Amino acid sequence: SPAAITILGDIFVDLLVSSPDLPSWGTDLVVEAPIKVMAGGGALNTATHLAATFNVSTSLWSALGGKGDAWSSVVRNHVAKCGFRLRGRLDCASTGVCVVISAPGADR
Repeated sequence: SPAAITILGDIFVDLLVSSPDLPSWGTDLVVEAPIKVMAGGGALNTATHLAATFNVSTSLWSALGGKGDAWSSVVRNHVAKCGFRLRGRLDCASTGVCVVISAPGADR
């Protein structure tokens, strides 16, 4: 029978912000580069890689905001494009969001 993999874990929407510096407390910082919005989370990244690299049926069990949650559409579109199954609690109040701030030439 064909191979199948099931992954249980996290899903987030990553907001990637590139800035040469962090703002001081109580101040604002102009960010010149566009902010990128990407589907993320360790389990989602693993499912994406497995579905793209190996010829295996891949399912991801996780929690995700319902269809009225704007962030969940980012994840749902990603999953549809990558071709793996999304299962679990798919009607939560909201999808987790992670703000990733990185500086040019530095780790996030």
